[in-house]
Amino acid sequence: EQKLVNEQVARLTGYRRLDGYSNDEEQFKALMEAGITFAREQQLTPGIALSPEQAARLTSDIVWLEEQTLTLIDGSTVTVLAPKVYLTVKPGDINAHGGLISADKLAVDGAGSIVNSGTLAGRKIVDLSATDIQNSGVVQGGKVRLRGQDVNIDGGTVEADTLLAVEAGRIRVASTTVTNGDGRNGQTQIDRVAGLYVNNASDGLLSLKANESIDFVAADLRNEAAKGQTQIVSDGRIGLGTAKLESHGKRGGLSDKNHRHITQTSEAGTAVSAAGDILLSAKDGLTVRQGSIASDDGRVALSGRNVDISEGRKTLDLDESVYSKSRSIASKKTSLDQYRRRHNEAVGSEISGGKVLIVADNDLTVRGSDVVSDGLTLLTAGNDVNVTAAQSSYHDTGFHQTKKSGLTGSGGIGFTIGSKKDAAGSGSRTRVNHGSTVGSLTGDTVISAAQNYRQTGSAASSPEGDVLIRARNIDIEAAQDTYAADYRH
Repeated sequence: EQKLVNEQVARLTGYRRLDGYSNDEEQFKALMEAGITFAREQQLTPGIALSPEQAARLTSDIVWLEEQTLTLIDGSTVTVLAPKVYLTVKPGDINAHGGLISADKLAVDGAGSIVNSGTLAGRKIVDLSATDIQNSGVVQGGKVRLRGQDVNIDGGTVEADTLLAVEAGRIRVASTTVTNGDGRNGQTQIDRVAGLYVNNASDGLLSLKANESIDFVAADLRNEAAKGQTQIVSDGRIGLGTAKLESHGKRGGLSDKNHRHITQTSEAGTAVSAAGDILLSAKDGLTVRQGSIASDDGRVALSGRNVDISEGRKTLDLDESVYSKSRSIASKKTSLDQYRRRHNEAVGSEISGGKVLIVADNDLTVRGSDVVSDGLTLLTAGNDVNVTAAQSSYHDTGFHQTKKSGLTGSGGIGFTIGSKKDAAGSGSRTRVNHGSTVGSLTGDTVISAAQNYRQTGSAASSPEGDVLIRARNIDIEAAQDTYAADYRH
């Protein structure tokens, strides 16, 4: 019976034993006692399998005896009571289906490459070391360390309880996309999100260190530890990038009176979030495109030779025509409505935390984005600080035409025979500035540039504190939205 229990535990969890047990006998006795307790509470009879409703009431792991029919060597059958393991689902439980390597402590040292598309799990430690590490599956453990020249997380996840450390020459964490459909109707969307997670609620470290570069593409990073640290450090560049998404649909040809062609594009950005402090430090450039860096209560510190925080884009391209006709005994009426839409919109980045500190050795640029803290916002550059607006453009046109022919009323007591056509067209062009906001909700906002400070169509604000700007030259300008329309009849 103990052997059967061990086999089921391994099959269900990927581990030899459940968490908290040091030997097989201890585990078997505890699960049996838990099963007896549950049976008394629910007034269950041994031999009868638990219903889904009864299994849902479980608050702990148990072994329950159920009837099982066995076939003997001579072909006869016998019914016996066999142990069955029932486990409660806990956050972070692994799925033992598919490729799986699991242990209490798991260490893999490869001279060449480690390629994982399954699950690598260590209850206490996972330590992977190789020249090239590629993970499109799951790496999970109490403490997880990945070391190599190139570490690529392609649509995979890495989860740890208290420590997640990646050390490499180059690190890339990228979600994957999938394209469905054809040239007429289809879409490109996120397939698998690449994620790095530290799940301990009190203390935990999420650390990425690279000699050359760290690149994120629509990635998701989260450190749940209230006293934890999230540190992303590169001797080269750091880029928080986006994945391009698209959808399109075509009905009819553009020359047809009835048609609809639409194409929409957008970007999926990278999110770095934590309960505690966040640090991103690059010796070369640090770029954030339509990204989010947010600490619940801690400090967010960004630094680089040049720091560029900017917007992504969302577009709409629509060409539609609707034609209809109606007929009575003596007349006919047709109508044609045509629409064109060309939109290109800015979608900004967001940086937030208890305190936000951004330092650039050279230039610091915030465009169409928000940098806001609870207690203190500090922007410092060795050369220029630019806080500017991003622009969105909208170009819309419309055309409406009706034709009437045959016998029509003249408005009096008579009738006329002939045709009448009415046509009207309209168009508009709009350019909107999406200003940046740099400020602090309850503290001060301090901006310092060794050379020039330029603010265009944006705001520096501290409703309950002071705003201090220092620079050799200070240029604060408004940004003008524009609108032009025409109507033709």
